[in-house]
Amino acid sequence: MKIIYGSMVIVLLVLIGRLLSDDGGLSEYYHLQGRVEELETNLAQQREINLELEQQVYSLKNDAMAIESIARQTLGMTKSNETFYMVIERATTEDSQD
Repeated sequence: MKIIYGSMVIVLLVLIGRLLSDDGGLSEYYHLQGRVEELETNLAQQREINLELEQQVYSLKNDAMAIESIARQTLGMTKSNETFYMVIERATTEDSQD
């Protein structure tokens, strides 16, 4: 009977050692839990970005005003009967001294 109890104690000690070790133990489990939470947060942010991009794509496919707005803002395009004026602000004395 002592051999069985002794064997059980040894097995129990090995299992406790494995549980508390860095390789596959509780510390690795908690580290991986933190990583999962970090990735879930990142995924939520990426889903929000994707939703915004989907809305922009829909707007550009279906709204001529959105296309015109993008063309004006990013490409500097104007209509044929318009004149484009570029306003250049004068540098202040603080800006020029830096």
